[in-house]
Amino acid sequence: MEDGAGSSEELKHLQDLNMSCSFLVFVLFFIFCPGALSSQINVTARVGSTAVLPCDCRNVTKALSPSQSPHVEWRTSSGTVLERSGEEVYAGKGYKSRVDVPKDQLLKGDCSLVLNVTAEDEGDYKCYMEVKQRNSVPKRDLIQSVELSVDETTETNDNQRSDSSDSWTPEKIGGVSAGVIVIGLVLLGLVVFILFRRRGRTVCRRRVRDEENVNEPDHWGPVR
Repeated sequence: MEDGAGSSEELKHLQDLNMSCSFLVFVLFFIFCPGALSSQINVTARVGSTAVLPCDCRNVTKALSPSQSPHVEWRTSSGTVLERSGEEVYAGKGYKSRVDVPKDQLLKGDCSLVLNVTAEDEGDYKCYMEVKQRNSVPKRDLIQSVELSVDETTETNDNQRSDSSDSWTPEKIGGVSAGVIVIGLVLLGLVVFILFRRRGRTVCRRRVRDEENVNEPDHWGPVR
């Protein structure tokens, strides 16, 4: 009976370990799945300033073959803001000569939109990457959503940076993501350590009980 009880305790600890690990993996997956990259970012900029709407697309561009050029498109609810594929660039109506995704940055996995701000630019901007799978039709993946708020106070100093310089950048996003990964791994290791420690204590208690049972004298005397 004691062997059966010990086996049940050990099985319970293994189940607890499995559930804890599964939960942490589940949480980390939803933090770092592609959908997490499309989380909302807020940027504020003044009229007349240059705003940078950040978007980190390294996870997409690193999967491209050397012969493929990254194909990025920024859109609002009104239509296309900018579309770039290699040297080919298309600026939407009202955005010509004041919007860009620099090619050299795009090749590095930074598809941030550089925009000379006007009062009409306020709104929600979405960044898409066109991904072509082998022997399949190309599809567009949403990479990032950015809410641009415009301060209609005119920029008075040409050298003054817009408020967007203090906003999220791909480097900051990567830094936060790395920090969350480290915290998640530490928590996972802590849970595994605690559960294995509990399991070890249970095994020790079972061994002590087994030794006590072996050394216990036989109290049953001969039948008279």
